[in-house]
Amino acid sequence: MANKEKDMKQLRNTALALLSTLIMGTQSVLANQISTTELHAILGVITNFILDDSTITHNGITYGKVTSPYTGRVWLDRNLGATQVCTSFDDTECYGDYYQWGRNHDGHEKSSSLTSTIQATALNSVGTDFIIGNSDWTSLDILAGTRGQSLFTTDGSFMCPVGFRMPTLSELNAELLDEGSAEIANNNDAFNSFLKLPSAGIRYNLDGVMHGVGIFGAVWSLSPIMTNAFSFHFELFTATLNSDVRAMGLSIRCLKN
Repeated sequence: MANKEKDMKQLRNTALALLSTLIMGTQSVLANQISTTELHAILGVITNFILDDSTITHNGITYGKVTSPYTGRVWLDRNLGATQVCTSFDDTECYGDYYQWGRNHDGHEKSSSLTSTIQATALNSVGTDFIIGNSDWTSLDILAGTRGQSLFTTDGSFMCPVGFRMPTLSELNAELLDEGSAEIANNNDAFNSFLKLPSAGIRYNLDGVMHGVGIFGAVWSLSPIMTNAFSFHFELFTATLNSDVRAMGLSIRCLKN
């Protein structure tokens, strides 16, 4: 333990020295054709390491944490259910699970879960099947009142680990699309961002079949729109905010509250 603490201290001191050099030389760096966004990303990698090297275990999986170089917000380092951080945009080990919007982890989120055409008449304890054939997996709470409130839960009982929740639409925008953010334009940008987002594909609501695996990805926000919900999609040549039906199975990336 003593050796580990000594090594961590030495690495932190090295990172601090590099951070100081970067700050002092910012004008020189920018003059040498490195963009502000790229500089933010470099600083983000360093500050992530300095600020937080702890882990979180949730539902049997141990996650790390990453700090946004754009907003300073803390995120999980991988999608819910993923066993490792992505090494490429089509790294199958980092795809994680596929949640229907507003539905808790009950087994339906696994890509191999069985399907059912029977729409749930409750919000909790609805079985483990991925519910297909409708635009929503439940016939209750269509306006997402109670269901939407549940998505803000941070006690570890609803999808995300203790202290974390799904991001809102504006929070996704601030990290991924707004000017001065990661400004993601395609699936390669998504992987190269500080969130290392994979092209995990989606699970289709009408038949439960996986689509776009290794080609595109999508993550839910907790923001409803009419009877749908907002999400962030990224493909080979585009990256946009989307409105998806709530029975669709998408990835989830948790944000610290």
